[in-house]
Amino acid sequence: MNLAAHSTTMNHSSAKVHTHTAMVTILELEDGDELAGSWSTPDHDRFGTFRLLLKRTPDNRLLWAHYIQAPDGTTGMVMRGELRHPDELKQLQDTIHRTIRKVTGEELRLEDSDYLASSADGISLRPVQE
Repeated sequence: MNLAAHSTTMNHSSAKVHTHTAMVTILELEDGDELAGSWSTPDHDRFGTFRLLLKRTPDNRLLWAHYIQAPDGTTGMVMRGELRHPDELKQLQDTIHRTIRKVTGEELRLEDSDYLASSADGISLRPVQE
């Protein structure tokens, strides 16, 4: 199952601008994977919402995806990685906070989110509560 969002790309050629909207996979959930966490910032008028998703695999690997959901609902950037240890989550969030501050000039913080993720096939998912 893929957690997906719309992505818009623009192709500038001659005097025309071509816009293409497609679904982009944010985080892929396979059999036995669970959505272990979801965080988001408050909406920013210009940039949208910064989001972080965390999944746990059956062998206890922690994989993350960080992305920006623009005000129009599209997703323009997705970064992914793996935590070597659960304690690295705070370090990841601190790094994201510093980057957000550099980009926006504001103190937007990731907070636990009730954000309801939807899969590409329409299944709704919430983070697993421990």
